Amino acid sequence: AARDLEGSVLVQPPTREAWFSSVTEMLLLCNEAARRGSKRGAVVHKKDANGVQSKPLGLEYIVDRIEVDDPLSGYILRTEKEGWLQGFITVTTFMTWHRDFEWNSLAAENGITDVDKLEHAWDSDGALANALM
Repeated sequence: AARDLEGSVLVQPPTREAWFSSVTEMLLLCNEAARRGSKRGAVVHKKDANGVQSKPLGLEYIVDRIEVDDPLSGYILRTEKEGWLQGFITVTTFMTWHRDFEWNSLAAENGITDVDKLEHAWDSDGALANALM
């Protein structure tokens, strides 16, 4: 897409069904963006504990966002002429169904690996997390 979006159409899908009609394209677009980013060296693909390379955004994750997020809003960008998907963003309020939910750099479920901790700055003592509470 051009920076000024010339030749593109920005649409706000009115229903979940409208979002679902683009799920396959959304998944393929994410994969293509990751492939191009990896080619430029801008994206590093992580592998899970079993050595399996993770996807940029999994189909299940995209479908969950559309099914579960409430309220759900966002935009889809397509080429004006061909109708090809160029981008999308979904927006919702943050939600959780756990009374004791905690999501910070110290939570075991956060996905920060030991390698991440060695290679990146992170809130190792929890000071940032505590300040934000």
